[in-house]
Amino acid sequence: MLERVTPDLFALRVQGTRVVCYERGDGPVLLLIHGMFGDHLDWEPALEPLARDHRVLAPDMPGFGESEKPDRNYSAEFFVAALIELLDRLGIERVTLVGNSFGGIVSVRVALAHPGRVERLVLVSGLREFNEQERSTARQRLTCETLLALTPGMHRLMFAPIFAQAGPIQERYFEKQDAKLSRPDYPNYARALARSIETALTAYSTQQLDEIRCPTLLLWGDLDAVIPVKEACSALPRLMQGELVVLPGGGHALQLDLPQAFVRAVESFVRKTSQV
Repeated sequence: MLERVTPDLFALRVQGTRVVCYERGDGPVLLLIHGMFGDHLDWEPALEPLARDHRVLAPDMPGFGESEKPDRNYSAEFFVAALIELLDRLGIERVTLVGNSFGGIVSVRVALAHPGRVERLVLVSGLREFNEQERSTARQRLTCETLLALTPGMHRLMFAPIFAQAGPIQERYFEKQDAKLSRPDYPNYARALARSIETALTAYSTQQLDEIRCPTLLLWGDLDAVIPVKEACSALPRLMQGELVVLPGGGHALQLDLPQAFVRAVESFVRKTSQV
């Protein structure tokens, strides 16, 4: 049963977990999947503009944001099953998937497991295959215990590289992350994060791109310090229907750095691939 939380937010249970989701607009469906440490507010500047011509869904993934954070394995299969069940519960057959960072990895897995449900993909700095050294370092530095010990100062060191430039949107992002530290469910969130990070380290391989048949936009910022644009350049030849758009002056979260340019790029890609 769907529970209306606010005019733009609803909640329902998928995979046994209460998931909160933003919804606004009418038209073809855009399903926006946030990255690690994120929630639907990661898309905030772009939500209303995209909803002018689309039905926009932006869930807080299980374990994140306002959604429940159960003690379970946060595997790629779990996230895929949760998103497909969300679409089933809403009676939605096909969507455009837009995934940022870890959300891009999840989006690729959805497209591989359920190709009939994904009309097109938009991967926003959303591809990264980690080598063994990177995996080992991340496992040492991003344990549940380490995440429980984060402070606002650490947040600024961790999250500053996401942005190409400082400003009000960056400060709002820092404040959002800081507020999580005092939430009653923060220990459960840290546990979910640690397990999701392990999934991010292992759930994607560039070879998977060979199997994607739908039109796919790789949308990158030329100043992305987290996943450099060279990763997108390497991935592009593997895509059957791939396109790369690089936005000047953009960082790792283009929807926050350059929301107007991000919206234009997404809408242009949807229009173009709708005419094919």
